[in-house]
Amino acid sequence: AGAAITASYLSTQSALCPNTRFVLSGYSKGALVLHSTTLSSSVKAKVVAVLVFGDPARNINRPWPINSASVDLSPRDGSSSSQNVASFCNFSDLFCYPLGVSLPAHLAYATDGSIRIAANFVRAKV
Repeated sequence: AGAAITASYLSTQSALCPNTRFVLSGYSKGALVLHSTTLSSSVKAKVVAVLVFGDPARNINRPWPINSASVDLSPRDGSSSSQNVASFCNFSDLFCYPLGVSLPAHLAYATDGSIRIAANFVRAKV
């Protein structure tokens, strides 16, 4: 349901404001919603960046709601101008790190500097 609601909302906003560009972001299950969101080509063309934190599907080749997805799996180390998806995964995160065991690592994105790095990632795209 979340993916369909997201797609519908973005489609509506795109029609109401044709010059709008979008940045999509999801944390944990919200990242899974983004993987399942199917957008029309005209809406997808307006997505300038996708940010995910603690993505359970990080290590599985899942689709992204953006044209020509180029995923940065280490955004803390810097990104190239061609990368338009930033996937944050803390060491030992229970849900995104292979063999992860730490729930605190999964809960730390809001306080560990990831948000600042994500904002800079987007700033470079707009």
